[in-house]
Amino acid sequence: MALIAFSSTPQILVAPAAGDPYNTEIDGLTVREVAEPVEADGLPDGALRYWVAIEKEVGSVEEALEARQWADALIQDLERAWAYAAGLPLRPVRTYLEVRYAPEGWTSNVEEVGNEIRAQEQRITGTLRIVSRHWMHAPQFPLLCA
Repeated sequence: MALIAFSSTPQILVAPAAGDPYNTEIDGLTVREVAEPVEADGLPDGALRYWVAIEKEVGSVEEALEARQWADALIQDLERAWAYAAGLPLRPVRTYLEVRYAPEGWTSNVEEVGNEIRAQEQRITGTLRIVSRHWMHAPQFPLLCA
């Protein structure tokens, strides 16, 4: 037997006031919320790394393909219902600044060379780092409502 598993992208969830992570079985798939404490600068107390896991034990290729089809359908349903259940999408769109050192599909050592040159110049330098902070507040874990 093998475990076929799907996991949503982890999000930051501020600990719900009531309830425990929800676990259930749907069409032979185990669907569960996973919440682990996370501590980081700028996060509120009680913040959790939160994701939804969908799993099934399979013993053959046919069972694995069937489980994948059921999981795909369930994930699509969750994607649609999640905004209503949690107040925001399961996969919120995030925008960010990306510094590219080479064209798409190419690699480059531009960053390393720049760092080496700056080190040789013996000047004070700094780096800019943009950190995306997004978390959701929920009165309860959202999966039960979804």
